[in-house]
Amino acid sequence: MSSPAYLGDIDTLVAWLADTPQPAPLLADPTHRRLADAVKCHLGDCGRQHRHGSELDVAVLLRQIVRRLAFGDDHLYLGLEWDFLLGSLAECSVSVLPTVDGRRQLSARPWRPAELGCEQGMPDVDQSALAGHPSTRRASFLTENSARPADEFFRKATGHDVYRTAGQQASARAAVLAAPASTLISVLPTGSGKTEVAVAAMHPDALRRRTSVIVVPTVALAFDLQDRIRKTLELEWGFGSEVWDYAFAWTGTTPPKSRRGLEDCILSGEQPVVITSPESLINSNLGSALMSAAALGRLGWFIVDEAHMIDQWGRDFRPEFDQLAAFAGDLVGAAVENDREPCRTLLLSATLTAANLDDLYAEFGQNGPVHLIAANALRKELESWSAGVLLPEDRLALLRASLLHLPRPAIVYTTKPDDAEALLKHLREWGFQRAELFTGRTVGEDRREVFGGFRGVSPDTGLATSTEFDVVIGTSAFGLGVDYDQVRTVVHACVPETIERWYQEIGRAGRDGYAATSVFLPTDHDVGLAKGMGAKRLEPDTARGRWEVLTAAGFAAERRLDEVDGKVWLPVNLQTYTSGDVGSYNVRWNRQVLRGLDDLGFVETRFLLPDELGRAHLPREVDGVIATWLGVHVARPLSEDFDDLWTRWRDAQGGDEDVRRAKVKSVLSSTEPVCGALRAAFSATRSTVVSFGAAARTLAPAAPCGRCPGCRAIETLPNDAPSPQPFVEWAGDLTHLDRRRAPVALPPGVHWVRVDSTEELDAVQWLGSNGYEFLVGSVVPSVSARFSFRSAPLPDAVLCPRVPTVVVTGGGGLGEELSDMMLLTPPESAVVLVRDDAEAQSAGAGVRVRSWTEFRYAAF
Repeated sequence: MSSPAYLGDIDTLVAWLADTPQPAPLLADPTHRRLADAVKCHLGDCGRQHRHGSELDVAVLLRQIVRRLAFGDDHLYLGLEWDFLLGSLAECSVSVLPTVDGRRQLSARPWRPAELGCEQGMPDVDQSALAGHPSTRRASFLTENSARPADEFFRKATGHDVYRTAGQQASARAAVLAAPASTLISVLPTGSGKTEVAVAAMHPDALRRRTSVIVVPTVALAFDLQDRIRKTLELEWGFGSEVWDYAFAWTGTTPPKSRRGLEDCILSGEQPVVITSPESLINSNLGSALMSAAALGRLGWFIVDEAHMIDQWGRDFRPEFDQLAAFAGDLVGAAVENDREPCRTLLLSATLTAANLDDLYAEFGQNGPVHLIAANALRKELESWSAGVLLPEDRLALLRASLLHLPRPAIVYTTKPDDAEALLKHLREWGFQRAELFTGRTVGEDRREVFGGFRGVSPDTGLATSTEFDVVIGTSAFGLGVDYDQVRTVVHACVPETIERWYQEIGRAGRDGYAATSVFLPTDHDVGLAKGMGAKRLEPDTARGRWEVLTAAGFAAERRLDEVDGKVWLPVNLQTYTSGDVGSYNVRWNRQVLRGLDDLGFVETRFLLPDELGRAHLPREVDGVIATWLGVHVARPLSEDFDDLWTRWRDAQGGDEDVRRAKVKSVLSSTEPVCGALRAAFSATRSTVVSFGAAARTLAPAAPCGRCPGCRAIETLPNDAPSPQPFVEWAGDLTHLDRRRAPVALPPGVHWVRVDSTEELDAVQWLGSNGYEFLVGSVVPSVSARFSFRSAPLPDAVLCPRVPTVVVTGGGGLGEELSDMMLLTPPESAVVLVRDDAEAQSAGAGVRVRSWTEFRYAAF
């Protein structure tokens, strides 16, 4: 056994199992430790009075360990005091063979069910039970030979000595170079370390006493990020253990005292990070506090995690998502109006489609330049299996078999809370007691307890504690963006409404880089439910009627909203109802009316901050229901052709949804490669390329994957290509870099460029002397201090690794600036790229020269 997971641990485990269940030893390997927790829980020694584990919980984990040890030609033996497990081990396909010395040798058959299409020559469905063994290393950061040493700024911020992927490296570097008021969109595969990119971006601003805000879609993610940020602040940023006494997450359950403390710390510059939801940002005093901080120049970054939700949830489900771009623009405006440095925006996601990017470019582009880093890749860790469409009773039988044989920890996804509750009841009846729910109905401290019990981490201190749950049954409320790297199995007992949701949810598994398993178990009922998940598209007369009711209620409210940009704004309450329906769908339909009218140019909308609501004397409740106020500016009255316009808009929206749902059919199939559908879902369109240029080239992941049912059906080999190298090219301004603020002491690498202004020369020389590996091209002559920023892989024929390089792409002679910069590096090691022979002749002796044409076509 050569994997570090076993060192110093396996002998202790073997000795314990050959002896007595109590007391359980301290074990280091996560699976071994989980087994010990399950044994203690079953024997009533876990400290919980109302829940005990079962023999079956212990047996499944023991099967997982037996499978891993047998692969390394080791075996496990049970002492006589473990006889209580014999019946449950048989259910899990574990054989027990008596030995001459009275012990019992365990062996476990690989799980290869025909129901999941597992045929001869295919991998075992439970192959991920071997995770931790070197043979199951899958992720690029575990398998690629070329390590990427972390830049000094990244190491100081995160504590990591290497970058996980080229995409993470490019994103982190682009973030620290981002100009004020700009937006950086980072599309990286799940498990690539997007959170570390955010941490690296925020760190320099925290040193300047500037607050950064992270907007997340779920409470679970808010609590998870809070724990991770606390650890980072304690261990890397030098804040000490007292960070565990302070709040960093502002949620609906945050006590008033904690909220007041957060507000005070934001305004004083003592709050480095605050984590919140769009609703809390828009509808509480937090938004006003951040706006005040922006006006004081004390706001560093506006970060949106899982940024695809801005488009996917903002249109109908949670309208506050749709206002994030406008809110970010207001933050920038507040700083500019007061002659302060504005914040920057970072949008993070693993599943941004071209349509999502087009919307983000249009919305955030109003605030400043928008740039893209895309390094998308299909996850190598995951083996996906599908049973095809099942009868409900057959699905239950296969779900039970899956949970008897597949490794832990595991997540079972469904769509509705009622279905999750029914599945938990079945699991308990089958004997799985270390299972729990996490749905939209799981609120407050219950969410933290479930997540902490699943990971084995105290929600209060962040310290390791006993695991309590091996299986979580969740809706999409669980797992979105949550980083728990030990998850081995994801089962879908449902049909996600989009292929993006399916891909997000299977991405919870295998984040440690080792093999993981995804199983898809749909029924006909699930297919119909997925089709009905979208909001109903209103007919023109219904939309007009709702608009009339909304505006009538708005005019009836006290009309004292502030004028903005010379426009009169009408207060409109999204909770306004027309026929007695005050539920969530009523809000969705009202939001649909306003979104459609906005898209068609009849109105403009914006959210109102709490202080503005107070000045307008707008009530927090209307008819006993908490109000959701919007400001609406009527640009023009509804025209005579409104019905036709609305119908075309509605059909276009419905058409987009139909296309997205159609792609889910590939997941239902056991013969169609789902990786092809994923590639199609994320491929760049013409408009995306126009907006982002060559950066869009690595948006779509490479296919085929070789690890989905369709690929296995045609015997496609697994795709083990290296992680994608993002191409970055945009115009930018280096003069915003303050040497006192910018990160320093990066590893030596590629050096610099010809420049056309003193200010730019100053900034470029500073960056070059600190070792940034960027290639900087020609400036735009008509604009002061502009440059083309490039970070891309170059073939050895053009650029040898670690060789300082000077790139010249502009016309004219090399000039004194280049001569000065050549002194920074040994001339004999420089590569000068020029446009014409005249420049080549003036480059000087000892310099390797490549023509611009050769460079351009060879490298890009």
